[in-house]
Amino acid sequence: MADAAKIAFFIVHHNATERLDHIRPACSQLADLVNGSVQEIFEQPDDVTVSRWSSVEHAIMFARMERLWAHHRKINPPSLSTSITSVIRQFHNVYLGPEAVSTWKRWYAGAETTIGGKHHRAWATCPPDADYVVVLEDDAVFGEESEIRFFRLLDKLDQRADPDRLLYVDLAGGLDPVLGLGTRHLISAQHEGITEYELPVTNCAGGYLMSAKTARVFTGILQRQPWFATAVSDWSINMVMRQCANDGMTFDCWHTTPPIFQNGSLTGVYKRTMDGSPTQE
Repeated sequence: MADAAKIAFFIVHHNATERLDHIRPACSQLADLVNGSVQEIFEQPDDVTVSRWSSVEHAIMFARMERLWAHHRKINPPSLSTSITSVIRQFHNVYLGPEAVSTWKRWYAGAETTIGGKHHRAWATCPPDADYVVVLEDDAVFGEESEIRFFRLLDKLDQRADPDRLLYVDLAGGLDPVLGLGTRHLISAQHEGITEYELPVTNCAGGYLMSAKTARVFTGILQRQPWFATAVSDWSINMVMRQCANDGMTFDCWHTTPPIFQNGSLTGVYKRTMDGSPTQE
């Protein structure tokens, strides 16, 4: 598989030198070993801050997504009062709170949409001859065994029972899906560094592999459901995967266990880009 499959790597970043000094050479070396290509996606507005009302709309969207994703995972959603309270809190923060808080909340909402948009561009620009797409955010950290474990993953992909099924493989999960996301009951199998899920779910978008077919399907769903594109990358992916399941599409969803790459923002290697809130709620 490593010799035959054509893999398109995308590095999603915002020109952070410290991160790029690691991810660029590491990703390029891996791409060379599998005869892959590397593209970088980093263009964004100088100021991603959105309007007050747009940030409230963002909160409404997120509250709706939380409820939809809970239904997808077959668990109880947040109470309606909890969802409404989160939107009211956002309204208060951006319209009635201190200016520093309002500015932060509006920047955060815009930054989430901007990050998600870079992932969406990666899916949409997948080369027509690619078999797989690998998207790595700039805080993905390669370890000593990352390359060999990636090769083993490619071998496993070659053994899939039905290669026409959609495919999503989490490579750099930052959160424990068992502890944090209520997905333990969705695990269908665990073997040789892979956890399989009966429904497509993810817990982080720091690094993942998908089939080129999946990238095309995801792009099509975003065109049908453009509000999915307003979310940060992992939430956007979960909404698109939920739509795939609702549309009756069959899916192979794997999480590498432990992750092939570290999520540097959540393991302390890098400061989180989204840190810096002037308030603690």
